[in-house]
Amino acid sequence: MIRILKLAGFWLGLTFLYVALTFVVSSIQVGPDIKIKAPIRLDLIAHAIEYGILAWLCLKYFKLANHFKARWTASWLTVLIIALVGGLNELYQSSVPGRTVGIDDEVFNILGAIITIAWQSKNNKVSK
Repeated sequence: MIRILKLAGFWLGLTFLYVALTFVVSSIQVGPDIKIKAPIRLDLIAHAIEYGILAWLCLKYFKLANHFKARWTASWLTVLIIALVGGLNELYQSSVPGRTVGIDDEVFNILGAIITIAWQSKNNKVSK
């Protein structure tokens, strides 16, 4: 039991470290946008991947810490955490020169979390 708690603590620490890293990367000033013809903006895909990874870290912690009996509780809390961290990061970026803020970024943050949760849910059902 102590080993599992230590492992859960490791994942929680890794999650906080990842959040800190996203804010550090958001501090980097960027130059003018490079226009690439694509059906979707590539930075939105990056948002979905970045926050999908954060969602995976949250789910990993919740599973190991065994905080919730119902899996959906951890899933909804994960989406809420992603929305909060992503929103705060967008607000932070508004003060960084050269960075832009948009609701579409936040939508793709949450979309990345939802895709990760669905993927995790499917994998958990298959492995049982």
